[in-house]
Amino acid sequence: MKKLLIAATLLLLLSLKPLFAGVDKGIDVAEVQKMLTDLCFNVGPIDGKWGAKTEKAAEIFLFNYSGQFGKNELNALKNHHMLFVDEAQCPGTEEQEIQIADKNVCKIQELLSQQGYNVGLVDGVLGKKTTDSLTQFYAAQNKKFDGNLNKSVIKDLEKVSIKDFSKPDGFSTEYKNHFNKKSNLRNKFFHDKIHQQKITKHFSDDCGVAKIICCKGPRSKWDTDSERVELELELHPLKRQYEMEFLFRSNGPQNYKRRVLISQLKGHIQKVNGVYPRGDPPVAVYATNKGEVSCVNFKNINYSKYFVRPIRLKNNGYLTDGKWHHIKMKWKLSKTGDDSLCEVIVDGKTIISMDSLRTVPFGMKDRGSVRIGPYRDNDNYIQSFYFDNWIVSSRY
Repeated sequence: MKKLLIAATLLLLLSLKPLFAGVDKGIDVAEVQKMLTDLCFNVGPIDGKWGAKTEKAAEIFLFNYSGQFGKNELNALKNHHMLFVDEAQCPGTEEQEIQIADKNVCKIQELLSQQGYNVGLVDGVLGKKTTDSLTQFYAAQNKKFDGNLNKSVIKDLEKVSIKDFSKPDGFSTEYKNHFNKKSNLRNKFFHDKIHQQKITKHFSDDCGVAKIICCKGPRSKWDTDSERVELELELHPLKRQYEMEFLFRSNGPQNYKRRVLISQLKGHIQKVNGVYPRGDPPVAVYATNKGEVSCVNFKNINYSKYFVRPIRLKNNGYLTDGKWHHIKMKWKLSKTGDDSLCEVIVDGKTIISMDSLRTVPFGMKDRGSVRIGPYRDNDNYIQSFYFDNWIVSSRY
């Protein structure tokens, strides 16, 4: 009888193990679940039980998570919750009318988003935010949305949507991707095993829009205090001038204070007298402090002077306000400062335009790259970035 009692007790303890595994004694699990939910992580029901979904949410949120949630992890979560809870933009929780992804709905959501309507996630699922946006769109055209989704809706949206960007006079197109179908992008942008793992883990283009989630995963030997998930197009041989444009939207904190670079035009360098010179990007855009841009003047091997400008748009808009923004970047190469150019235009507004700069780093090879995607300082916070209509042009 005693043996049976011991066996029954062990079975009971084993059955309870999933409720307590992974969390230190004294941690208020319901409080943790509430904060993770506020920050858009899926913990399932807030029931005070440390289950598989709560464990997974903690793993995604915390970089280098050991598998045990204790006081240090709780403090990190509380700090992020205090800083970012007011700016978290979670997907809508309303009941969705259609629970299947549909490519026509994807296209409709993308076109509505480009015009500033809030459709929530571009996921191909028709929900209340999408139908409300369609109602508002047709009302602006003095029409009434009849509730029917068909190709005529897409045609109506395309008539007034952001037009496809054309290449400037004298420029040839280096690359063009609208992310409107499964592409060979993954193969095109694999440079090494680490990069392959990052893109595979963090990048998707399922619904006509490139989505990059930053950042947790493998790192290269160069990224000891930073993390990145970038799509890179290599430029070789180099030409006289490059222009890059794309659409961008962020679902991360709107006023993120730490450095997060989202696009750059860059020259690749080699050692000069046995030393690597400064390799800063001559033209760059950041999702830091509601959005910033920078130009660089390469003064000497060890010093680059930065010129940084905030992105402030019409109607109190800014780069990380959750809306789609059109970004155009220009880089004219010059080793002397003569006939050079660094310029960034956002939604038709020139944020920075500078010439008379040395825009070529010392020791630059006949090789460079254009990149989109997050490159940021180490942080536990998970951010989502969306890109579309990426076009790179060049001329001699």
